[in-house]
Amino acid sequence: MKQLSQAASQPVPTYRLIPSRFPPVELYEPVCQPSDWDGVKRVEGMTNPRLREMATGLGLLYPDDRGRVSQNWLVAPFTYPDPEASPFSDGSYGYSLVADTIDGALLEAVRRREAFLSRTEQGPTRLEMRMLKTPLQADLLDEYDAIQLEDWSETHSRVRALRDAGSYGFWLPKRENLGRLAVVLRPTAFGTAVQAEHYAFIWNGKAIEVIYDFSKGETLDPNELRVLAGARAA
Repeated sequence: MKQLSQAASQPVPTYRLIPSRFPPVELYEPVCQPSDWDGVKRVEGMTNPRLREMATGLGLLYPDDRGRVSQNWLVAPFTYPDPEASPFSDGSYGYSLVADTIDGALLEAVRRREAFLSRTEQGPTRLEMRMLKTPLQADLLDEYDAIQLEDWSETHSRVRALRDAGSYGFWLPKRENLGRLAVVLRPTAFGTAVQAEHYAFIWNGKAIEVIYDFSKGETLDPNELRVLAGARAA
């Protein structure tokens, strides 16, 4: 097994999408007057896990990472763990799932948004998303063969052991045509994130049927990404 924690010889560009507004607006603009923003922000500082982590150093980050990452985009996945178990966490710690291709990141975002919207029985709507491009500058375990997605309890114990040992994370096996996904366990694995393209996901009440790329003025059929993910190399 490789060292669990070391710098990568060459940073790898990675991609992840997050919900957005295009054009962006002040967070509190829809719910209160500007004169109230300072007070609302103070209340948020007392209740927001990410802000508490960054202000006090007390929270869910790996101890050596505290105070070393200033970008909210990078810290958020680790300070807002999903309380519902996922393949790589029992809900007590967070991680960041990133792709090494744009299409891979789009497909993963579509899957996650569809799962959420289906469970909330959301009617037809449009979701605005933005791509984050972030260099992965830590060396991850390569296609970590001890991860068994069929048995979540076993996977959770193995991932937690990696996290406790200080590992930056691991790559999942390559998907032909869409590259690889990385499970990143520490925000210090990343360099500075920058915003890339903005998209609109068109949800028809049952599935995301169209992806609209604001920068290109073009649409993409998510089914084409699903076909690419399932295709084998020639």
